[in-house]
Amino acid sequence: MAPEIVKSGDAEHDLVSFSFLGVLTIELLTGASPFTVNVKNQPLIPNYISKIAKDFILKLLMNNLKCRLGSKGLEDVKHHPFFGSDIDLDTIAQKRF
Repeated sequence: MAPEIVKSGDAEHDLVSFSFLGVLTIELLTGASPFTVNVKNQPLIPNYISKIAKDFILKLLMNNLKCRLGSKGLEDVKHHPFFGSDIDLDTIAQKRF
């Protein structure tokens, strides 16, 4: 759950979806929730996760909404190196794959 929902119940913006994408990504890569332990700062991410994936996840889970990946819009997320140059998200969105 996005930190702002936990703190204030505020879920009225797209950045909540980007936070959820960070949680989903780590769950898919590790098989576990990043918040299974009481974490004050950032979630624990196993060392076997690539630096690019870790960067993607941590930027999506930033508490500061102005710094969270996606704060400048969806294009901000789509152009992160996590997706590499081989994945065309626009083609996938148009179901032309």
